[in-house]
Amino acid sequence: MWLRPDAITVWRHPEVRERLAWYRAVMLDEKPAKFRICKHVGVDEEPEAVRAMSESELWGLHDKLSREFKQVKARIEDGSLSLEELEKPRTSLLSLKVELAKRMLRACRFCVRRCGVNRAEGEKGFCGLGQEARVSTFFHHFGEEAPLLGGAGHPVGGSGTIFFTSCNLRCAFCVAPSSKVILDTWVVKPISEVRAGDKVLSVSFPGQAKRRLKLASAKVVKKFSREAEVFRVRTDKADIILTAEHPILDYRRRWLAIDPRGSPVKAARMREGMAVRFTVEPESFTEDEDYMRGYLTGALRGDATMTFLTVKHGPKRYKYPYFKFVVKDLDFLTAVRNYLAEFGIKLPIKKIHFGDGIREGLISTRRDIFKRVEELMEPVESPSWYRGFLAGFFDAEGGFSGRSLRIVNTDPDLLEMACRGLETLGIGYAYERYEGRADAVRIGRAEDIAKFFMRTHPKVKHKLGVLGRALLTTAVIEDIEPLGEMTVYNLETSNNVFICNGFVTHNCQNYDISFYPENGVVVDARKLAAIEAELRREGAANINFVGGEPTPSLHVILGSMEYLELNVPMLWNSNMLCSEETMKLLVDVIDIWLPDFKFGNNECAERLTSGGIDYVGTVLKNHKVALENGDMIIRHLVMPSHIECCTKRVLDMIANELDKDRVLVNIMGQYRPMHYVARWPEKWPDIARRPSSQEMHEAFEYARQLGIVFEPIS
Repeated sequence: MWLRPDAITVWRHPEVRERLAWYRAVMLDEKPAKFRICKHVGVDEEPEAVRAMSESELWGLHDKLSREFKQVKARIEDGSLSLEELEKPRTSLLSLKVELAKRMLRACRFCVRRCGVNRAEGEKGFCGLGQEARVSTFFHHFGEEAPLLGGAGHPVGGSGTIFFTSCNLRCAFCVAPSSKVILDTWVVKPISEVRAGDKVLSVSFPGQAKRRLKLASAKVVKKFSREAEVFRVRTDKADIILTAEHPILDYRRRWLAIDPRGSPVKAARMREGMAVRFTVEPESFTEDEDYMRGYLTGALRGDATMTFLTVKHGPKRYKYPYFKFVVKDLDFLTAVRNYLAEFGIKLPIKKIHFGDGIREGLISTRRDIFKRVEELMEPVESPSWYRGFLAGFFDAEGGFSGRSLRIVNTDPDLLEMACRGLETLGIGYAYERYEGRADAVRIGRAEDIAKFFMRTHPKVKHKLGVLGRALLTTAVIEDIEPLGEMTVYNLETSNNVFICNGFVTHNCQNYDISFYPENGVVVDARKLAAIEAELRREGAANINFVGGEPTPSLHVILGSMEYLELNVPMLWNSNMLCSEETMKLLVDVIDIWLPDFKFGNNECAERLTSGGIDYVGTVLKNHKVALENGDMIIRHLVMPSHIECCTKRVLDMIANELDKDRVLVNIMGQYRPMHYVARWPEKWPDIARRPSSQEMHEAFEYARQLGIVFEPIS
């Protein structure tokens, strides 16, 4: 096995021995790891009683025990106390941290994005994970900083690195703001107007390969936006504007992307001539006067009673008009009542005798109202009127089985009017004639069913047929055209799939290979502890929690420490976008911190990541908290053209905002252009090359001027 000699020589530097003294002592088993001390600090209350506390009560108890922990650790550190002298309480500080992490998972706020979804119930957060934690891989890593590989008396066994999937710092999003998303009511909205909580049309994938896809409803969990480079994908059916890594589904159920390396799923490269899945191009909908008149005509001629009743009064007979509209569905009744009100006919909803029971409905015997309703039902025969007529007629007399849509009626004139409307709107149909029962108009083709719902907008929700076979056809890609930079949007949905501009698309998340949430295997706390124990027994100098990003898996990581009995330093290798609560849970269990400090200003962070956060403020604050509670090596990656705006500003903050006499810094020159920066360098000229030797020399010299210790490990 090749061993790096600097893992031995690095410990000859007095700054390294001094600044990593606690970590070194734990690595050599001279001191107990902080998580083990946490197990010996607590309260003599039964765990059930503690779990019954409110979250605010738990935090109060946690903060009290955390102060006690710091006192105990200080005595262990100076040698006036040993762990063996302490008894284990019934409820430890560590178990309290685990319980708090589980509470936080119910409205997730592990990271600074605080997306608030209930991951405990399987909802997926910004990180793409539900309640599970996934490990992509784990091994003895010999490419980390030299002090993390062992040495100083410990075998050079590498860093026991555990790669978790998912990330909360994304770098690209998906589609243009005008892109149209279909709600599960078949209402079409621009993606810029879609909100969290909306339910959108989606597709579910069957367990067996030859089974048909099914249409489904998916809840929008979160929506994000930023500036990004986009491309127009032209097809013979419609266009879609998206980023290079954004995937759409092809006719063989593969995901296609312009640049598949950054896709959130395993995707093939998109090319001209490929066939992709398509529903129908979403259409904007206007609820104008003609539409409302048409809807009332279809609804009332289908389900209303309009007649004249004769009343005998002595020798005289009187005729009076009688209007009654009684239906089961409240959506249908409300739509008719509201449309009548738009034309000045305001009728209250009343309890009305209907058959053997009583139902809610509208009723009137006024002659002026009767006459006005008759006027409203005069055909206009414009496209908008036909849209409304078909919607009202369907709500009254139609149904959708999941395979075909039918409107059934005994009046051939009404069915003929429906046929004229379908022809006007370009929707294919068949007229079915039957002996002895009512005729029907049937729509069977998937594309025509989708057109019907989107062009007419029926109001009876249970008839809309969202669940059933997927109404999909195909479109052929004709051209892929770069458009430059614009604002783009991403929807996080409950099943990671939604329909955009008629195409079946996946949530757009720009992951590195280890960032795929679906990658790796699910681990619980016990399995993760077994991985940690195996790495330590085989000579790992530490347990290195990395990813992706370890923060979304906080609850499982803390839980694993309850099962781990070996002594080993815990290392947090993170982008440091942790929330304040997460930092409070971590500071008493992490022995050494390995945080990134990438950007020196929020403008660069906003442009080169998913943005939407105060990057500098969050990361700087968390660095301060971490340095007060453990040893630290800060990583800063030098990017080309970003010396003044990022590198020097980061080094200034390390020197002036943090304690430069306690921290070590790794100034790294490993940056190289990857992903679509490498493919289209002319679009990102500032970072489309490796940093030059002059830039690295300038970064090193500036760090020396500030008195930052970086030479031993950079």
